[in-house]
Amino acid sequence: MHWQNSVKKFLRQHKSRIFKVSIVGAVFVAIYGIIFQFSTPFQNYLGKSESAFYQSESKPKPDIVRAVVIENKGKKIKVRVLDGQKRGLTTELNYLSSEPKVGDQIIISTDSRGNLSKYMYSYWRIPGLVAILLAFILIVLLVIGRRGVHSLAGLFISVGIIAFGLIPAIVNGVNAFWACMISSMIIAGLSIIVAHGWRWRSLVSLVSIYAILMIVVLLSMIGGALGNLTGIYDESSALLQISNSVIDLRGVLIGGIVIATLGVLDDIVTAQTAVIDELHKAQPKLSISKLIKHGYSVGSEHVIALVNTLALAYIGASLPIVLSISSNINSYISPLMIFNTEFIAQEIVRTLISSIALVLAVPISTTVAAYLIKNQKTILKKLNFLKIK
Repeated sequence: MHWQNSVKKFLRQHKSRIFKVSIVGAVFVAIYGIIFQFSTPFQNYLGKSESAFYQSESKPKPDIVRAVVIENKGKKIKVRVLDGQKRGLTTELNYLSSEPKVGDQIIISTDSRGNLSKYMYSYWRIPGLVAILLAFILIVLLVIGRRGVHSLAGLFISVGIIAFGLIPAIVNGVNAFWACMISSMIIAGLSIIVAHGWRWRSLVSLVSIYAILMIVVLLSMIGGALGNLTGIYDESSALLQISNSVIDLRGVLIGGIVIATLGVLDDIVTAQTAVIDELHKAQPKLSISKLIKHGYSVGSEHVIALVNTLALAYIGASLPIVLSISSNINSYISPLMIFNTEFIAQEIVRTLISSIALVLAVPISTTVAAYLIKNQKTILKKLNFLKIK
């Protein structure tokens, strides 16, 4: 049959890639097995003593241990403890969340003496999250191939900057707004260059992204002021403000909008730059105005889909909280009160500003790319020391 021949042809053409990805997949399965077996929230191995070989002065502290559900008894579950002094012990627990199934790994809190709580604390989710992450990496490598490695490197660099740079800086009292701005600039620069290489096209994309980010910052500040947004919209943010008053939650809000928009800007700006570059290579005699016209035609179709995608992504992510707010609004109160809540107003501002940035990204990136790519040879002569491809 025709589809069988197509499959055979595809397998022959991509035999090398499939083999390499299969090897990587096997390694990932082994990694997942190790993580599933040995990853644990339990930290009090030796009472948190200073040395792994000296325990005489150790003082036990409250901790968390894993357990596996071996029987469901309706309102209670029977579990076997997997960590700590009680390892191997079977006990019965109450649960307050959804009903655990036999085989589920859960976590239980302990007191300073190692005694187990009578209630299930939560599910142990790390192995499942790792499985999804490994599947994502594997699919990227299978579909994109070698360039997928660069793409993943850019992603991990971005996450690393946020996890080990931005968050500790804000927690330690650095101005949240400026910390987010600097992190955004660094993320944009490193992720673009790592993912797309040290090329003229990459630098052109970077110029466009920086220009649009400046507009996003301005719009975020205006949106925050017009919406009277404080950054405190639920119990978690309120507790954060109380427990760590040095954190400027409004700065976090504005910075968060900038960082969230950056992820989508990377997509549309690099795509627009690539379109202009390929148009120029195919028809070098096209003027800057012609390049802008053709590039804008392609970009406008792209941005229509992205605006809808962005709005749905924000709505989907916040749907549980929206439902909670809606259910707590009394029938005799105006429906406008739903939109007047801090959380809903924040999501509306975030969505609208990101959408405005996306719409503006098309003409800005198209114009910048058309001018810089058309004058590439002249500019590169002056920047020869950078050795740009």
